[in-house]
Amino acid sequence: MVRLNGEVERDRPIAEVGAHCKGHNATSIDVYYIGGLDADGNKPKDTRTVE
Repeated sequence: MVRLNGEVERDRPIAEVGAHCKGHNATSIDVYYIGGLDADGNKPKDTRTVE
């Protein structure tokens, strides 16, 4: 997981099979970031940062 400040927080060990995409869990990893909504959490907004 990538936080808004760019900090990376590991959720599941990379060697462990995930549960994010049926049929592809054993051959891929899941990377996601926090955000995607405005400050009120109502409207979509690109909240990705350079970090």
